[in-house]
Amino acid sequence: MNDTMVATRDQLNRRMLLLASGAGILLDSTLDLDQPETIAIVSVVLHLAWASQPFFLAAIAHRLSPRGLEWGYAAVALGTTICWSLLSFFMGGSSGQYFWAMMSAPLVFGVIAPGNLVATVTASVFTVLSNLLVMFFETPASRASDRVNWVVAASMMGCVAVLGTLTTRRLRESQAEAERFRAKALEDLATSEQRRLQAEKLVLVGKVAAGVAHEINNPLAFIRSNLDHVTELHRCPSRDELLPLLNDCQLGIDRIAQIVTSLNSFARRDLNDLEPCDLANLVAEAARLSAPSVHGAARLQIDVAADLPRVQANPLRLVQVLIGLLNNASEAIGEGGQGRGNIAIEGRMAGQTVVLTVSDDGPGVAPHHRDLIFDPFFTTKTAGRGPGMGLSIAREYLQLMDGSIVLDERQGEGACFRITLQVSPPAVNAEPQAA
Repeated sequence: MNDTMVATRDQLNRRMLLLASGAGILLDSTLDLDQPETIAIVSVVLHLAWASQPFFLAAIAHRLSPRGLEWGYAAVALGTTICWSLLSFFMGGSSGQYFWAMMSAPLVFGVIAPGNLVATVTASVFTVLSNLLVMFFETPASRASDRVNWVVAASMMGCVAVLGTLTTRRLRESQAEAERFRAKALEDLATSEQRRLQAEKLVLVGKVAAGVAHEINNPLAFIRSNLDHVTELHRCPSRDELLPLLNDCQLGIDRIAQIVTSLNSFARRDLNDLEPCDLANLVAEAARLSAPSVHGAARLQIDVAADLPRVQANPLRLVQVLIGLLNNASEAIGEGGQGRGNIAIEGRMAGQTVVLTVSDDGPGVAPHHRDLIFDPFFTTKTAGRGPGMGLSIAREYLQLMDGSIVLDERQGEGACFRITLQVSPPAVNAEPQAA
């Protein structure tokens, strides 16, 4: 519940209590209608004056500052004790019904203004003082022992009300402090989560960069070989000899530029935004970035139709998921000791969603591990080969895209992971009309 809703609820509760108090006061005035006419009129006038105070405060409470509202309740407490003591004086003095009931005034304000120490103390002090005046001026005068008993009883009631108010204030301060601590903890958690995601991104970029460095060595090798061949010639090469060498060098440079561009694009994407994505392009990018680790262990086959509708996803996170699955598949095939294997990526429509499968013909997932592979820190790799967070993070990323990832049951060897993604809204997938 946000602060605005809490403030609105408190304001409504405050207004309802004030209105209920005013209505109770007016209802109480009907009890004196059987008194002599003069006394009944005095009672009605005093009750009207008394009831008008909470009604008025209820009407203006939303315009007052917290400090102003606190003093508003104190003013109502003062008015209440004055009206109540006058009713005590005219309606039987210290032997009347209003006199002893007035001891409850501090408790009443402890209820309608919880935590308001000014109002509670005002009600407590003026309850004692005003009814002492009643006892002094009533006829016949009350006994001194009755006055002492009244002061002791009313003071004890006031102390109870003040202690209750102080306890309420401490509870509210503790609650406010707990809310501040909770908000700070949530803020720190959100910051920590952002840092964790960024760290994961950098770790993945580092792993990809290590593979890319190996991939760049291939074009660099034949560029250097061609240049060495030219420098070893003891004569100026002819155009026919030089042109093929330069073309090969250009192809190598273009390959290096393509690799660097893919890595740079991958590293700069935002982690949070969802956007319409061309699934075939993202699969191709993941294949390029994971090529150094995959090509040594398996043949990669991609069957993702170019005419599939765009999916709603975060491109960086989806590429990260695919790279992780491809790396896992190639490592599983390598650890299986079966030689060069096969990895397949297939994409197809399934109702209103797009399903992408990544499968391999490696040793597969043991039956007793199937329910554990998406748990954080679970891994079947040897020590030092990874913390076991890859599939857990993949599931988290896909859930943020309103998608999912599951391990399909397969007969025989190999593993197959099925990714489900939401199709982008039709308006986003629609091609722009020619003017």
